[in-house]
Amino acid sequence: GNKKSGDKGSSGPSGTALVLIGLGLFAAWLATGFYQVDSAQRGLEFRFGAYTETTKPGLHWHVPYPVESVELVDIDRSRTAEDRTHMLTKDENIVDIGVAAQYRIKSPEDYLFNVYLADYERNQSIGTLHQVMKSAVREIAGRNSMDSILKENRGSIAPETQKLMQKILDSYKSGLEVIKVNVTYAEAPQQVKDAFDDANR
Repeated sequence: GNKKSGDKGSSGPSGTALVLIGLGLFAAWLATGFYQVDSAQRGLEFRFGAYTETTKPGLHWHVPYPVESVELVDIDRSRTAEDRTHMLTKDENIVDIGVAAQYRIKSPEDYLFNVYLADYERNQSIGTLHQVMKSAVREIAGRNSMDSILKENRGSIAPETQKLMQKILDSYKSGLEVIKVNVTYAEAPQQVKDAFDDANR
């Protein structure tokens, strides 16, 4: 404004200006509530930390932080967990088995709320899915002899592991779906192999 208005005492901007600034800030805060959900995602809305609803792909709005917040969960992307370890077979031999499981999130709500760290992509070994995979392989190996795993039954190890993993993950209501399991490696460890060859000789 001009000098004259400042003579009444420098109380700063007028009431109208303050209201306009306030409205501008309020509008900017409201605008932060817009969010986009991609076709491969679902948006989970929370009010004061409590889950309220799941939103589908498209543009949405929620009451901005700190009242509401949104977590976007990717449900289409295929994720991978791998493990290679020694397992004890039914005939008390040791086999070295490597497995890789491909999986995805089938229920974002179950995935977020039911199991602590259902998976953890930066370090899969601490996620529940990885532990379930290990115990499924251990159980399948324990039902089979070494010969069976390395030869005649090798082809059924992966589908049996997948079935058992899914059963356990469903019982936990983990929200995860195992798409495919591959046996990436199955051999007797070197020292077992040597003893085996000696015995055969």
